[in-house]
Amino acid sequence: MGDEYGFVFVTQPEQAGGLVRLAKTNGYAFIKVYNHISAPVFDALVDEGRKLGMAVIGHGVLAVGLPAALFRGQVMVAHGEEFIYTAFHDKVDQSKIAAVVSETRRSNAYVTPICLPLR
Repeated sequence: MGDEYGFVFVTQPEQAGGLVRLAKTNGYAFIKVYNHISAPVFDALVDEGRKLGMAVIGHGVLAVGLPAALFRGQVMVAHGEEFIYTAFHDKVDQSKIAAVVSETRRSNAYVTPICLPLR
């Protein structure tokens, strides 16, 4: 476990439970995941989050993908563009959009809009 740029990160599933418990103890309401964690770490965060009643939200975890992560326990995608990176691997395929939207709706997860800078 370590921190960089003010973010706490874990690299091993065994560390994930401790991180979630620490966040809960310090009054946090959810865990926000980012793109580059491993699938085992993601699953461990979700598992411990469920045990403690803490939602897992965040970016698209590349190792898991979207909308797959939503069926594994992520309850919100923090930025809509994460689907471009995970579901479409940076190349939007028009023929797959309807299926991705359908699966996302079926998961009952939330999606926040694309994050654009103010001008």
